[in-house]
Amino acid sequence: NLRLPQDLLRVDTEEDLCESCAVGKPTFSFAYTPQYRSTEKGKLWYFDVSGGGDIAPSLLYGNRYTYLFTDSFSRIYFTYFTKEVNDRTTLSVLNIFADQVLTMLPESDDMRFIQSDNGQIDSNNVKGWIRQKRLMNRFIHPYHPNMNGFAERAFRSIKDLARCMMHHAGLPEPYWEKATNHACLIRNIMPNQTQNGFVREAYYLWYGLVYDYSRLRTWGSRAYALNHVQGKNFLDRSVPGIFVGMKPQNPISYDYELYL
Repeated sequence: NLRLPQDLLRVDTEEDLCESCAVGKPTFSFAYTPQYRSTEKGKLWYFDVSGGGDIAPSLLYGNRYTYLFTDSFSRIYFTYFTKEVNDRTTLSVLNIFADQVLTMLPESDDMRFIQSDNGQIDSNNVKGWIRQKRLMNRFIHPYHPNMNGFAERAFRSIKDLARCMMHHAGLPEPYWEKATNHACLIRNIMPNQTQNGFVREAYYLWYGLVYDYSRLRTWGSRAYALNHVQGKNFLDRSVPGIFVGMKPQNPISYDYELYL
């Protein structure tokens, strides 16, 4: 049968849109793009960067930007803080992420994906590094941040929680890095809500461990650190400080971090 399908022969009888209307009337569409959850740990990562602008440099380190990696399967968050955003910084963060996170995943011949906007990862140096690590880029369409909605919502949840903790503790803006880091921990150890109901917390799905919630303390509260340099018998045996969360280098331990 060499006849053309009828759909190809159909003629549109409506008049063409006038050029003036085509130029002056288009609007931006924010149609929701459904995102399907990965069924394998570490298979799909959402990546984004936030910060800069008028944000105050963080205490002690002077950082102004947050790099965020989120796993589609477990919904766990990994954050890294930097003073600036460029290829060199991005490659440094990716190397740390690979050493601390990707090395925990079992070896597989399947490709792993990093989904991001057309920003920090869209450069020849960074894309070359990603190919060497057997990763595949997935870029969203320009001007469509909703296509990377999981990372965008993660940032909003983290910032909202960090902002509330800082307000409750009465601490100034330079504490934002420690508040953000602790907010990520809280989000990682809380159950996640999906379309099918609540699921296990990201911490359990990633590490296979149940977090010891009895170790949690109120962020920004007064804390006392034991003075290990003992002086005379009647000198103070502790030093007052502020509890600013758990040490980020030990995700499965319970080392408290204090600012004295």
